[in-house]
Amino acid sequence: MLQLQSVGKMKFLSPKEEKALLQSLETKMSGKYLAKYRLLILLMLDAGCRVTEACSMKLYQIQPAKKIINVKSLKKRGKNVYREIPMTQRLLDALADYWAYVKSRDPEAYLFPSKISPAGHAGRKVIWRVLKNLTGNTHPHVLRHTFCTKLAQQGNDAFTIKELAGHDKTATTEIYIHASRNSKEAAISSIDQKGWWAKMYRKLTPRRRVDIMPVMVGGLQVHIGRKDEIAKIVDLAGKKVNLLITGEQGMGKTHLTTNLTDNGRLGKVLRIDDMTAIKGTLAGMVLTLFEGDKDKIKDLLYGTDTDVEKIITKESIKQLCELLIRTTTKHEYTILIDDATRITPMGISTLEKLNGHFHMIIAARKIKMNQMSFLSNFDKIEIQGLSRNEAVELITRGSQDFTDRIEDWEMYKGHVWRATNGNPKFILELIERFRREPYVSTEMIQKVTHTTALKEVDMSLPIIIALSSLMILRYVGGEMGTDAGAFRLIGGAFLVFALFARSILRFGTRKYV
Repeated sequence: MLQLQSVGKMKFLSPKEEKALLQSLETKMSGKYLAKYRLLILLMLDAGCRVTEACSMKLYQIQPAKKIINVKSLKKRGKNVYREIPMTQRLLDALADYWAYVKSRDPEAYLFPSKISPAGHAGRKVIWRVLKNLTGNTHPHVLRHTFCTKLAQQGNDAFTIKELAGHDKTATTEIYIHASRNSKEAAISSIDQKGWWAKMYRKLTPRRRVDIMPVMVGGLQVHIGRKDEIAKIVDLAGKKVNLLITGEQGMGKTHLTTNLTDNGRLGKVLRIDDMTAIKGTLAGMVLTLFEGDKDKIKDLLYGTDTDVEKIITKESIKQLCELLIRTTTKHEYTILIDDATRITPMGISTLEKLNGHFHMIIAARKIKMNQMSFLSNFDKIEIQGLSRNEAVELITRGSQDFTDRIEDWEMYKGHVWRATNGNPKFILELIERFRREPYVSTEMIQKVTHTTALKEVDMSLPIIIALSSLMILRYVGGEMGTDAGAFRLIGGAFLVFALFARSILRFGTRKYV
């Protein structure tokens, strides 16, 4: 038996109770009856229908291609007044499941016909008995209350809720707004404020460890570093904020997004590998949906005996974009583009059409300024080279099978790090080059480098000259009589700077954008 929540006299289901109700339905029913009563329940839960409005619905009121239901209000006696309700994805899926059991295709036919009922459609008392059997005490109107309460708790304005629920008076809607304010106050009061000392301690004593994430894709089967980047990508993906990931070749953009996708951390993903043949790419996306969880929607739109692939390939780019939008709910899918560096003008136009309905994660080495029109609502993450600690961890793991053949291990690690500047791909390529040598001597380490490495400059002579100049300056100062103090001071200051120059320059390096 469900323990209903309430605000005042209003009863409603929590998300957990909604899930329990639908699971109970699946446990106790199957086939046509499961599809029928699941759809009836969702018409009240997700569209806010009164029980009689749901039972007496006719086929012409359903527009699956537009994902809209036109609910005929029963409160307007003698008038044909309809309210337009967009369909949720689970409601559309339930309709697709039930559609196979609807025999008549007459627009005036009832969606839930009944030979027993004098009215010709399912009766409200039957629905009430079904709900009592499933929950023990839930009245059908509680489902409608749940719909309105959810709208209010998500911060929707009173006018929108009034229109969707078909209320005659604003006072009726304000009951649910009151429920929303109560729940917001409860949420604020539940926040656990952490002390300033704990925050200060974490800031002053950061952990210097290398983060390693097991992955399914990649030769090492691990992902090293990128903790902050991964956390930000997952966080923004959860919030459905569009994201542009940039970085030079080999920084691991594709490796990162591929493994996050395979782990299911980005939700439902439509992956795009080619932004040049955009029409074929869009057609492939539609077919991917229809071969997956949108298979029943395909039958609903085109019928079961239609060669959908032929139809789709003849559609224009604009029509394919509209089909993708109609088939899915807003932000249900993430479009993931591995490389948008060579994006075409048609590709830009297409992404502008899909932007707003789909969540997008786009990776690119760089985007030209004249191609950035579709990136107006994107956050940006720039992938940099690995830190020295992270790079050394990658070098150690990548070289485990031949460490006994390396003469100077510390020299080897330092050389690979400097030659690749922390680029993961280049590190692995350079390791593979050393792996082919029967013995990695110190001479070999100095000789072999990566083609992209910066030319090494020997600074020994300039440093010797600089230190000698400082010593001469101090000596001259000692021979200048009354001016000796100034020269000694300047010379001493430069000597101190020379001793600590590396630390001073590192401290002054710009760390944040």
